[in-house]
Parts: sequence; structure tokens; C-alpha cells
Amino acid sequence: MRRFLCLVACLLCAITLAQPEGRVVLWDFDEGIGGWWANPWSGGKAGVQPGEGKYGPGLVAAWEDVPGSGSIVSPFLPEDAPWREWGCTIISFWLKGDGSQTNLSLQVLCEGPDGGELGYSRRVPIDNTTWQRHSLDIRTFWNREKVRFNPAKIRRLLFVGTGTRSIGIDHVALEAARVPVPLEREKVAGPVQVVPSLARGPSDVVVSFDAGQVGQAATASVEIQWTGGDVTRGEQSIADPPEDDGLIAMPIPENSAGPAQLTLTLKTPDATLHPTWTCCPHRNSFSPLTDPRSRCRGH
Repeated sequence: MRRFLCLVACLLCAITLAQPEGRVVLWDFDEGIGGWWANPWSGGKAGVQPGEGKYGPGLVAAWEDVPGSGSIVSPFLPEDAPWREWGCTIISFWLKGDGSQTNLSLQVLCEGPDGGELGYSRRVPIDNTTWQRHSLDIRTFWNREKVRFNPAKIRRLLFVGTGTRSIGIDHVALEAARVPVPLEREKVAGPVQVVPSLARGPSDVVVSFDAGQVGQAATASVEIQWTGGDVTRGEQSIADPPEDDGLIAMPIPENSAGPAQLTLTLKTPDATLHPTWTCCPHRNSFSPLTDPRSRCRGH
């Protein structure tokens, strides 16, 4: 049978972004955690080991009686990686906390103008004991020197914690910045609660969803019918268990202003889900439509 996810979106053609398209998974830990290490520099103990991830193998990081701070350190990233030219400013990853009512510090270390290391940091909560996807704009991270973030200069990552705690990490990726399109659910039918998200890039739109919610192997296909009459399509195979997020990107045609209808179909052998989502542009950004009957009318 088929699962239909219908999203009705008004896509604002005037929005443009400087960042090129792109996504690269830096670490999925399918081949192990080689190169990652722990540095409990203030005392106590810290360590890393392979563990269960969101999609297959992951990394488990632990701190024990660390009085100040201790770092979980990634390997150095290759200096000649092609993604350095893509301008990726978003870092995304899956994290499973231990329920602690505290935060870790994620630090992105970059090469500075003088060859030294610049740090860009952001707090990340670990109070949720289920897998949560984080997507963070590194340009908003704190930097002591107030130097603008340069995505071409990323060297490595640190997860900095204190006390006694443990987390799981999986699928650490860099992505080009995209504008989220708020979506409001109109109706849902069926047992599977797949919640999609929609975002717009400089020349594409991306539909994303947690592939782990599908529950079995499936083929996800997307069709967008644009106001100007163009139709774009995309497809992704989802394994069981899934190996990555559900992410389907489609190009934006030249004549894309106005409403567009997007349908995501999951071809699976069991029950169906039929949510409908709507949104509408508001000034120069996207805002949710509270009344589905008032689509784009004076909003």
C-alpha cells in the first residue's frame, strides 16, 4: 500500500542564499570510531567507545568525576576535502542524552588567520534520553575573538562536558544553510507518525523526515507541482533498519513564485498515513498558516 504525505507550501521566490547546495556526512561510525579520543584535562576520567547509534553503529562518550571540563575530540578533517568549497555553515548530528539537567558545549575548531586555532562554541542539552537531531548554524556560535566563521577552515570538533554523564552521537554532518518552511498539520490518519520538515535552499527544496519512524524498508518519492506548471520529482530508498535520515532534494524551477503542492509517497506493504501540511509566506520569510481555509489570502 501507499502512504501519502501531502504538504501544501507557498514558496517565496525572492529569498536567495549565498551558500551553495551540499551535505557531507563527516562521521557515521559505520567503520568504527577511529581517531576519536578523550581528554579529561581537568581531572577525573573520560572515554569513547563504539555503541548503538541512531542509524546502526554510533559513538558513546562518557565522563566520570570530571571536576572542571573534559573534551571528546574528533579526528582532524582533511585539508583538501572538496566540501571546503561548498560554504557549509550548518552542523547537524544525532545525540542521545542521559537525562542530565545540564548542557554540553559543542566546539567547532577552525584555523585562524595566524595559523592558530579559533573556537566557536554552542551549548547542547542532554536531558533527552531518546535520539534527537540537532541542526545548528555555526555562524551563531560564540567566538571569543569575534572573528567571522569561515567554513573552509574547519579542523575538528570537541564535545566538552563535566561531572559524570554519558551520551551517544551519530551521523555528524555539514550542510549548506537553508530557510525552514514552517508547516502546520491539518489531519493525520494511520498508525505511523512520520513528521516531515520542509526547507528551501538557493536553488532547491529539501523534504526531510526521521527514517527510523518508517519502521520497515520503503521507497520514498516526492513530486512537487509548481504554480507555473513545472513538476519536479525525487526519490530515496530507505533500508530496514535505515542508514541515514530521510532527505530528498528537488530543484526549484525559474517560475516558482506562489503556491506549490508537494506529495511525499512511501511505498510500503502496510498501513497508510495521510497528514496534510500548509504554510504561507509572510513578508520576506515563511510563517505558519493558522487557518487552512485562508491559504495565502492577506497573510
